[in-house]
Amino acid sequence: MKKTIVILVVLTIAILFIAVYRQSQKPHVNPQKESCFVCHKDIHMDKAHPVDQIGCVVCHGGNPYTTNEAQAHKGLIKNPADLRYAAKTCGKCHKEQVEEVETSLMATNRGIISAVLHKFGYTDNLSSDVTVKDLYEGKFKENKAIQYYEKNCGACHLYKPYGQGPTKEIQERGGGCLDCHAKWVKGNPHVELTMHISDATCVKCHNRSGRIGLSYFGHYETEEYGTPFMDGGPSHYNILGNPDRYYLDLPGDVHYTKAHMSCIDCHTMSDTMGLGLHYKNMTQQVGITCKDCHEPHFVQVPPNSLALKLDFLNGKVPLKAGDYAALEERTGQIIYNVQKINGKAIFFSKETGKAIPIPLVNNKPYHTFAGHKNLSCQACHSAWAPQCYGCHIVNFEGLKQLNWIKYKDTPGAYAELNSYVRFETPQLAFDPHGKVMPVEPGCQDFITIFNKDFKFVKEIRGLSVATIDPHTTQLQSRSCEDCHHDPRTIGFGTGNLSFNPYTKQFKFTPTFDAKASGLGDVPLDMIVNEHGRQMQSFPVKGERAFNKDELVKIYEVGQCVVCHKSYNDPIYRDFSKSYKLFLEHKTPCNKR
Repeated sequence: MKKTIVILVVLTIAILFIAVYRQSQKPHVNPQKESCFVCHKDIHMDKAHPVDQIGCVVCHGGNPYTTNEAQAHKGLIKNPADLRYAAKTCGKCHKEQVEEVETSLMATNRGIISAVLHKFGYTDNLSSDVTVKDLYEGKFKENKAIQYYEKNCGACHLYKPYGQGPTKEIQERGGGCLDCHAKWVKGNPHVELTMHISDATCVKCHNRSGRIGLSYFGHYETEEYGTPFMDGGPSHYNILGNPDRYYLDLPGDVHYTKAHMSCIDCHTMSDTMGLGLHYKNMTQQVGITCKDCHEPHFVQVPPNSLALKLDFLNGKVPLKAGDYAALEERTGQIIYNVQKINGKAIFFSKETGKAIPIPLVNNKPYHTFAGHKNLSCQACHSAWAPQCYGCHIVNFEGLKQLNWIKYKDTPGAYAELNSYVRFETPQLAFDPHGKVMPVEPGCQDFITIFNKDFKFVKEIRGLSVATIDPHTTQLQSRSCEDCHHDPRTIGFGTGNLSFNPYTKQFKFTPTFDAKASGLGDVPLDMIVNEHGRQMQSFPVKGERAFNKDELVKIYEVGQCVVCHKSYNDPIYRDFSKSYKLFLEHKTPCNKR
């Protein structure tokens, strides 16, 4: 009996010891004794970080036992969400998330830096591993490519200190976790944190380059002339209030115009923050696809899963363990706002919780046709894409310009211009996953360098295009002729194309005379020439233009599709045989 009592006492002491130890590993909080509230009386936070429960010191540091300002603020971290400190601050509770976001492209900018180094001729390919953090820590010797990045791109990444910059838009970029999760409420001097990431938060950064943050809402950025004029002056349609950037209204993406979907409705946490992997470009990090929602694979939501935690923090979408939710095919992550209810696929808005039935991909011929097996949804359903041709970068070694990484004016200034801007139905090429996707210029660089005496030094040229989702999806697809009969769509560019079906040779005459314009021998919208040779580079391994055999097959169909418009037309049951009979003059077409 005594032995049993001793064992029970020992076990009780052991359990208490473990409990005390675990408690000691949690952030020490005692807001009632913190002196911060003597001065900071009106501070309050969001429900996940209640200041009356967790206090200030657990995040901001400092000395909570004095009302002397200098002593109280000693060691204070103004923004604990800054990635320089986040591992020791936010990481106390959100260790995994901090580790993941530190490797995300929004934090590293690895893809952009790699592309810039390649454009300026410092690397043979896009294999550079230089990150923004390396630049802040001085681990990479500055060259013209890095100098250009630091002066023109360096204000758009998570390491940028929050509040830096001349405009509100730029000031609210960066700051680590605050870049996305900051929410300012009138009357509260302290930022609140939110899981409801607004579209404006995304667009403050995603409004250049591919301009997907503009196109999704139907805004096409025009030339800088401000036309068409309004009220006797430049257009009133300014981008983010910038008086030098204008837009025209075009059809917005159907997901926005019909379903009022926000950016975060599609782009999950793994899309934006990553999964802690070593990403070199956006195609590696972004996992969401059209198929995940429109041809969904549903799984049961496990108890205590990340999906349930995210759903709880969201507070709008109904979900419980055992419910069925869609799986993101590329990453294996659960998409908690796409669920199967009563046998139907239902989308829930993360902003409002509104339920909307999801139209699923049907089995009609245009979706099941063997010749379309490599087509992405975007290839047919993207209505338009902004095309910014010719990125002219002028470097003046004798001038100074703000360096965002060093945050001071340093030698070397860069100006950016373009050849011309258009909105057009997208050209097509293969993406790294082997799917045919829309293409945009990205970037077609003409770099001109002048020395300190403003004398010409050299010029660097490099044309490239990139596959992209333009975010201009429409229910109505492009016509068959638009792909099979338009030389620009398949990569030749704008011009006149003829095809000899017997020799299978193309003859293409471009509309744009690049040489006469002083831009080299290749028209800016030519991706592949009439011999099937790729004329512009792609930034990501696996991306490529159509080859000669593929171009021939596409255009052979194009010769017939003008009249034979229906997928049910008998000629498509065995097109090779039908086309052979056509060349042998054995079809009704030859008698017309």
